Amino acid sequence: MGCVSSKPAVEDGSKVERIHAKEDGKDGAKTDGAVEAAKLNGGVNGKEDKLVKLAEPNAVVPADQAPPAMLGKPSDAIENRPQDSGFYGAPLPTNEKERHETLCACQILDSAPDPRFDDITKLLCSIFRVPIAIVSLVDTDRQWFKSAQGLPGVTETSRATSFCAWTLLPKNPEVLIVTDALEDERFMENPLVTGAPHIRFYAGAPLVTSNGMRLGSLCVIDKEPRHLDAEQLMVLANFAEVVVREIEKDIARKEETDRLRSQTSGLIGAMDCFSEGIMLVNTDSEMWNILFVNDAWSRVTGFSREEALGKPVFGLFDIPGTSHEAAMAQYRGVVKKHTSFTLDLLRTTPDGRTFRYVSNFRPASTDALDNNKPIGIPGFAEWPSGQADQYYFVTVTEKAMLSLEEPMQPGQEPKWAPKQVGGKRHPWEDVELGPLIGQGSFGKVYRGVWNGAPVAVKIIHMANDSSLIPAAQQSVADPDFVAGAGLASATPSSTMRGALEAMHSVDLGHPNIVQTFKSTQRAVQSGQEGRSSISSPDQETCGRQFTETWLVLEYCDKGNLQDAVDRGVFNRPHRAGSMDGPNPPKHFCNVVAVRETALEIASALAYLHDINILHGDLSGGNILLTSSSKDARKFTCKVADFGLSRVLSQEAISTGTFGTVTHMPPELLTTGRLSKSVDVYAFGVLLWEMCTGKRPWAGLMQMQVIFHVTIQNKSLEFPSTVPEELSSIGAKCMSKDPAGRPTMKEVVAALEKLEPTE
Repeated sequence: MGCVSSKPAVEDGSKVERIHAKEDGKDGAKTDGAVEAAKLNGGVNGKEDKLVKLAEPNAVVPADQAPPAMLGKPSDAIENRPQDSGFYGAPLPTNEKERHETLCACQILDSAPDPRFDDITKLLCSIFRVPIAIVSLVDTDRQWFKSAQGLPGVTETSRATSFCAWTLLPKNPEVLIVTDALEDERFMENPLVTGAPHIRFYAGAPLVTSNGMRLGSLCVIDKEPRHLDAEQLMVLANFAEVVVREIEKDIARKEETDRLRSQTSGLIGAMDCFSEGIMLVNTDSEMWNILFVNDAWSRVTGFSREEALGKPVFGLFDIPGTSHEAAMAQYRGVVKKHTSFTLDLLRTTPDGRTFRYVSNFRPASTDALDNNKPIGIPGFAEWPSGQADQYYFVTVTEKAMLSLEEPMQPGQEPKWAPKQVGGKRHPWEDVELGPLIGQGSFGKVYRGVWNGAPVAVKIIHMANDSSLIPAAQQSVADPDFVAGAGLASATPSSTMRGALEAMHSVDLGHPNIVQTFKSTQRAVQSGQEGRSSISSPDQETCGRQFTETWLVLEYCDKGNLQDAVDRGVFNRPHRAGSMDGPNPPKHFCNVVAVRETALEIASALAYLHDINILHGDLSGGNILLTSSSKDARKFTCKVADFGLSRVLSQEAISTGTFGTVTHMPPELLTTGRLSKSVDVYAFGVLLWEMCTGKRPWAGLMQMQVIFHVTIQNKSLEFPSTVPEELSSIGAKCMSKDPAGRPTMKEVVAALEKLEPTE
C-alpha cells in the first residue's frame, strides 16, 4: 500500500458472504454461488493454487542497473510483461507515481461508507438495470470500493484483477467498455470472470481530478453480455464527474482553501463547482421527477435529499408569471429537441419568504458536466438509441428577487419560456453534435449527424495570443510545421495551421485515410467554444480570443487500433502442437489479420509520402477502424489525425515537436531530426503491437522510454511465434539507423508478397 491508512483487518476467512444479483432489474434475487468475501477482499479471488500477477508492482529496479530516473520504478518497466502463460492485469500508467500521490492526497482510501456515493451507485443500478455498480479507487496493489452495490461484504480486490485499472491507460480519459469479457483477451482468464462474481459486461468511466489525474472509475457490471449506447455511456461519464466533485469537496472542507491549493498543486478545481447545486431529472414523467441531488443543491434550495428524491420538480417549485400547464406546453418541444435551456424557478417557504433560482438544464446524455475535463466515448459504442434522452442534469443557483413579470401581451413570447444556453452551438445548421468521442491537447472530436448521416466533428482551438504556446512548439527550425491541433500564436504563418490541416485532409483521397467532408473557421471568446462548460470558464483563459477550426469527418464505428490490440483482435487461440513446452503461449499472432491491417496502414502512408506529407504522430489511437465486409476482420483501417503533419520540402528537417514518445525513433528523440523514416519507425512499432498484443514499453514514463531507446539502445523484439517473414519487416522498420529503414513503398511490396497460412 502506498498510502498510510487505517485499513480494517480482513474478516475471518471462515465467514462466507453470498452475492445476490437482481437480473435485468427484476425483483427476484438470484444466487450465483458462494463467494468468500475474505478472498475477494484483496485476495487471489476464486482461483485456488493459481496466483494472479500485476507485473510485480512492488519489485523495484536495482540501483546498479538503472539511471536515476528509474530508481524505485517497477521491474516490469525495464522489460515488457513476461511471456509465460499466467494471467496479468493492466500495465502501470506512465504517470503512476503522480497519480497515486493524488489519490493519497484525497484522503479517501479506507474511509467510512457515505450515503452520497451510495445514492449514485444505487441510482446507476436502476438506470442501467445492472446488478452491480461501484465507485472503485485503484491503489498500489488493490482496488478499494468507496461504494459498491451488488457485492455484499466485499470492499476491495487485487489490482491485478481490476477492470478499472485499464481506465488509467488511455492517453486521454475515456469510458472503458467490455461487452463480453469472455471474448476480450484482457479479461477472459480474469478470476472475476471465470469465477464469482462472473463478470461478463463492464462499463467504467474514469474518475478524473481537477489536476487531470485518474483515481479509479465509476463502473456498472452485469453477469450477461450486453451493450450500452453512446448516450447512456455519457450519463455514466457525467456521474463520474459528480463523484469527483464530492471527493474534492471533502478535501476543501478539511483544509483552508489557499493552503490546500499550494500543497496539492492544483488538485482542487474552481471552488464555484463545490457550491453548484446539481440535480438529475427524468423529463419523461409529467412533472419531471427528481432522481438525484447533491449536498450543494440542498444547501442552495433548502430542501433535504429526502424531501427532493422522487418528487416532481414542479411539485417543489413554481415558474414565475405562468401556470405549470402553460409552462409544460412550452418546454415539451424544447425537451423533444434534446437541447440545453434555462428556467427560472420559485420556491415559497411556509413562513412566506420567496426565493428565485436560475436553473440550467443540459442533456445528461450529450453534454459534459464539466467540459474542462471531458471523458470520451469510444467510437465503437453503439449509436444513440434515445434510451437516455429523458435525463437532464440541472445546475441551480440562487438569483436576486425581481418583481414578477407583468401580464403578457397577445403574441408576446412568455418571459418565463425556456431559453437555449450558449447561443448558436456550431457554424452549420445541418450538423448536429452528439457525445464526445475523444480529445487531444487542444482539440475534441464528437459524434455528429450531417444531413441524416453519422459523421465525426473535430473542433480545434487555437489561441490568438502567444502566451499559451508550449515552448516545444516554437521551434524556428521547423518551417513546414502544420500543427492544426496545437495552440498557435497570432503570426500569419501560425494562424493558418488549423486551416492547413483542414485543407490537407479535404484534399487527401485514399481509401485508408479518414475523409474530411467540409471545414470552416471562426473567431470565438473563451467560454463560448462549440461545447461550453456548465462550470465557469477557466480564470486564466477567460476573455481570450480563440480561432476555432471545425471539420466534418468520416465516422469510423469500430474504435481505434489501440483498443483492438488490447482486446486481442490480432491474436488467435493457441493450438496444441510441437511448439508446446512447460509454459506454452496462450495465443499466437493471427498473421492474416495482422498482414491485412498492416497493408492498409502502409498503403496510406506510402500515398502520403509520395506527395511529401509526413504524418508525424502514427500510433494506435490515430488509426481508426470502420465496418467492412470485405474479409474476416469485419473492419478496414483509416489513418486519421493530421495535427502534427508536415509538408516536407527536403529530405529531413529539425524540429522541437514530436508525437507519441513510445512510437518515436532515437534520432528524433535525441537530435530532433524529422523525416519520412519517422513514420516508418512508428509503423514498425504498430506491427509489433499487433503481433504481440501488448503496448510498447508498458509501464514506463516518457523520460524512461527515451532513456531505453536512446541511451540503453534497446529495441522492441518480436517473439519467436511470429513468422520470420513478418517480424523481419517490423525489425527493419525499427532499425536504429534511419538509412537502414525501408520506404513505405518497399514495406507495401514486402507485405503483398507475404502469403500467410493459418
